[in-house]
Amino acid sequence: MLCALLVGQEVVWFALSRVFAFPFYDFYEISPVKGEVILLSIFLLILSVFFCVLACFLVVPFKKLFLRSSDLKVVILVSVLVNIYLVIFLSDSARYEAGGLSGLNGVLYFFSSILNIFIAVVLVRHGDMVFSKSFRLFYVYVFLLSLLLRIDGLSSALFLFCTFVLFKSGSGFRLRTICFIATVAATGMVIGFFSKWAEVPDYLSLDFFLRWVLARFSIQAEHAFTYLSGDSILNSGVCGVCDVFYNSILNRLHFAGLSDGAYLYPRSVSEALFFDMRGEYGAGSSPGFFLGALLLGPLYFVGIGIVAILFVNFFYRSTNYIPVWLFPALIFFSKGVHANILEYFIVVSPLILYSGSFLLACLVNLVNSNHIGYFSSK
Repeated sequence: MLCALLVGQEVVWFALSRVFAFPFYDFYEISPVKGEVILLSIFLLILSVFFCVLACFLVVPFKKLFLRSSDLKVVILVSVLVNIYLVIFLSDSARYEAGGLSGLNGVLYFFSSILNIFIAVVLVRHGDMVFSKSFRLFYVYVFLLSLLLRIDGLSSALFLFCTFVLFKSGSGFRLRTICFIATVAATGMVIGFFSKWAEVPDYLSLDFFLRWVLARFSIQAEHAFTYLSGDSILNSGVCGVCDVFYNSILNRLHFAGLSDGAYLYPRSVSEALFFDMRGEYGAGSSPGFFLGALLLGPLYFVGIGIVAILFVNFFYRSTNYIPVWLFPALIFFSKGVHANILEYFIVVSPLILYSGSFLLACLVNLVNSNHIGYFSSK
């Protein structure tokens, strides 16, 4: 069901954006609606759902590891310190500026992302253990507060919101919890919006803000529709996916000082998709799981298999029950590992370490501090 929702959500976001967002504002360039492209999209979506479900049935979960709650507290404290450092010394718009994440700040930004996803996955999978007397909730709320302070866009705001909602699903939802979640969501969205917009436009209003959020949620569905319409630079003769892969590898080697020459554009698939939206190269958006799998071509099944491995191990022996109605939150929570699966096939890619941290957290069984040993036979 999660795999079906992961792919099928594209239809929902596309329909909502075309009805409630783009008729009112031109947030970015989009392709006109074509009946044959819609039919092709639906066929490919159904096919992708089938192969995703099949892959999940074929995947065998890995053996588990034990992690003492005392060790998790140490990891949380390290993560909080790094997050606080980034809040103080990194500008809110650094992620959207060329070179904004270079040097030590860039390394620490990525290191904190790895720690944050590891801690978040462990907390979500073992919410019941964390709420027991063997673990102090103080550490959890300090960690969540550091994530709130570190918000630098809509994605990080969503990550915090979904982490909190999924974590609390282990203890149930009371009225005061729902009110608190709503407050966190509103605060995170506002911070994310003003981090994204360094200069607030004169035409900003509540109507614009809500429609902008909707357009932002639907951006991956719009990317897929543009590509299937033949209007993307990836399939219009300007450059191909293989060309972008080649550019990405050379550019990253050049950035690391291992290659000479100027940067080649587009430097990534995300940057090519940004060109589709704006007509110029800039910090782009991930293609999403559906389009990413299509762009892999002959590696289509490998990409789906990687995501299936991550999800199967996430649910295997998880002690925290996540109801079906919270699966949309789980999709946004895990966006970092499935939104751009093309990066798995570029050797010099931060996503490999990020997903490795996600998988490691999925293999963890949280135990009491007095537990001896780290390896499980199951």
